[in-house]
Amino acid sequence: MRRRCTVPSSEKYPRYGGRGISVCADWQSFDVFYAWATSSGYAEGLSIDRIDNDGNYEPGNCRWATRSTQSGNRRNNVLVTIFGETKNMTEWSRDPRCVVSYMALKLRIERRGWEPARALTTPVIKNNDEATHCPADHEYTPDNIVWEGPDKAWRKCKTCMRNRARARHAERDRDSG
Repeated sequence: MRRRCTVPSSEKYPRYGGRGISVCADWQSFDVFYAWATSSGYAEGLSIDRIDNDGNYEPGNCRWATRSTQSGNRRNNVLVTIFGETKNMTEWSRDPRCVVSYMALKLRIERRGWEPARALTTPVIKNNDEATHCPADHEYTPDNIVWEGPDKAWRKCKTCMRNRARARHAERDRDSG
């Protein structure tokens, strides 16, 4: 904790001390820190976690937490509001109302642009006969399907393939211009 906040040569310094995160003056004494730690729930397997990720290491902003709890308190988490509740995608994937995996939820929201409630509650249908539309909601018709895969059993949407190709070409044109 102290090293990453005070030693510029520390690998983690840019994410802590380099951002202005510091350790409070009282905790410069190990005995004071130890007294706080033992009275604040320290136990084997827990590590110190800042509640406000932009705040300092100090009694009012720290707690002892599991790795799982800490992963929910990262700056790069994507927060999603569904049903009037805001959680990160890991928390939503563990919610009993979520019918898909974390990766499916992330893909649907971040890459496919699905509305979050739809992404959370729509079951996965993998290239089966019941699916009438692709994930982007284009209808599967004989003219809009390409069959791929080792046994030509994977159905792909031609409209989505064209849209992705156009986007790649437009991005290449922007980058080269």
